Amino acid sequence: MSIIKEKKINSIGIIGCGALGLFFGTRLLKSELDIKFLVRSDYNIVKEKGVFINSVTGNSHYFVNTCKDPVELKGVDLIIVGLKTTANDYLLNILDQIKSPSTVVLTLQNGLGNEELISQVIHPDKIVGGVAFVCLNRTAPGVVTHSAYGHIQANGFMDTFDKDTLLEIESIFVDSQIEFNIADSILKLKWEKLLWNIPFNGISALLNGIDTLDIMTFEPLRNYARNIMLEVILAAKSDNIDLDPSLIQKNLDYTLSMGPYKTSMYLDRINNRPIEVESIIGIPLRKAWEQNITLPYMEALYSQLKFYNKKVS
Repeated sequence: MSIIKEKKINSIGIIGCGALGLFFGTRLLKSELDIKFLVRSDYNIVKEKGVFINSVTGNSHYFVNTCKDPVELKGVDLIIVGLKTTANDYLLNILDQIKSPSTVVLTLQNGLGNEELISQVIHPDKIVGGVAFVCLNRTAPGVVTHSAYGHIQANGFMDTFDKDTLLEIESIFVDSQIEFNIADSILKLKWEKLLWNIPFNGISALLNGIDTLDIMTFEPLRNYARNIMLEVILAAKSDNIDLDPSLIQKNLDYTLSMGPYKTSMYLDRINNRPIEVESIIGIPLRKAWEQNITLPYMEALYSQLKFYNKKVS
């Protein structure tokens, strides 16, 4: 790791304290920085009882600095976004309230288009795009179950992002025992994650909440997932990203090894909440349409899930 010339990050604000925000946020407590958690629906329980992480690497209990009013995050040096993209209007409103000229935002949200959206209120040179590879579920208020993985890859949204700040962010995560790598191409990483997210999140939600093992052990659904992944590779080409076709079998193999994992869209569907259909499927699909690429499996999946969102909105 390179030497950091000047320390710029002394405080961190976590926006989106579901499974992702609570998991990585509590891990970052090891950094001994000032970390504030903006908690909405679970505020009273988290404030009183703390956060429980039930992990394959060991269970932990943390009491954290909870905030209910976004203004309490004003002035933090680094904002980490774990919100689902269905709440992006809320996110922009918060960022607009608490930003300062030096505010840096690291978004770990799913799909495409989040950095571009955030750049409406935060200077593009202050945005870091990240991809979290981790299997998490929020199983109760303030309770997170961690079943596999747990690393992040990230880089500045713009090539002009300050390299020393990026190295400092890397150091904060690594010192907190979180695997963090600076990626050569964050866009390629996002497409690699979409190769899994589109079929497995999509199918699990489409069928009213089925887990990944259901998909993998029923041959027609496994083939459906494979066909969607083939289309994701085509869609990625519209964004000048070449994905190795061997990733399809690798994704299928490790998905089978995960067991009956409940995807985020699964949980949203069974709880009658909106799902992240635009960032995960809609934007990638539109990129392909712009290049006259036809993707029938993705198009059918998108139209059906978009109809579901219309019904619950």
